[in-house]
Amino acid sequence: MILSLLAVWYGASGWSTYQKLKAEQLVPLEAYRQLLQGQQARRYVQLTLPLLEDDGLYLADWEQATALWYAQLVENVKPGVEVQQVLKEEDLNRWIDEALSVGRPAYVGRAFPALLGRANLTCVGAALRVGGSSANKAPLLHQPADAVLEGRLRLVGFRLWQQDLRRGGVVPISLYWEALEKPKANYSVSVRLFDPQGRQVAQKDYLHPVLGLYPTSLWSSGEVVGDFYELALPRQGLPGVYRLRIMVYESPGPGQWRNLTVSGSEPPRDFIELPPMTVH
Repeated sequence: MILSLLAVWYGASGWSTYQKLKAEQLVPLEAYRQLLQGQQARRYVQLTLPLLEDDGLYLADWEQATALWYAQLVENVKPGVEVQQVLKEEDLNRWIDEALSVGRPAYVGRAFPALLGRANLTCVGAALRVGGSSANKAPLLHQPADAVLEGRLRLVGFRLWQQDLRRGGVVPISLYWEALEKPKANYSVSVRLFDPQGRQVAQKDYLHPVLGLYPTSLWSSGEVVGDFYELALPRQGLPGVYRLRIMVYESPGPGQWRNLTVSGSEPPRDFIELPPMTVH
């Protein structure tokens, strides 16, 4: 009887632990990527390593670097990319500058505060590329868009990285912004997910684009910047058609917020709605 009770107790405890670990694996990637396991680590690798240039230098913490090392050593994915662990953040910019000085692409694996305010940042999938041309171009494999916000910013395209969307999963998406003029203010971005009944079920905001690291006031006219987000699909949500809305807003003063409106919309619309997507 005692053994039976212990088996039941451990079985229930093990099932609870399994469910907890499974749920953690499906959590969207955040800016610092300190907990990567299971499906989350797999998704991070798929949205990072294959997109890097073969001779690139990738700088990251142990948590992100380990996932890429595994893919390189075990699965032979992009073995030419040098994956380097950052032990001291004060060394980060020096290593980047050394790579750029010899024409080598430089990438980082998460939002390092030392990069805040550095020019020419862009998201390449889930990774960040540092340096390169100030007039970047949106990748060819993106869905075009043409939404202008008050003549200042244009959403030139987006990419939904996962087509088979299921409840309890994650929506990874890249947005590609073009500065139509040199921005005079810093704009924040909010990405919001709505279910088939029009209810908001997820939201992700960054004070600045590119994981919060690249204030728009530093952008150059004509520059195109990649911007990456992930949102969670509710486990108990409804199947059907979901929609993503993108809002760009500024803070004119303390405690004040104002959304930029879509040029030519009547009545004025303060969000960009992307094409609908089906969730199973």
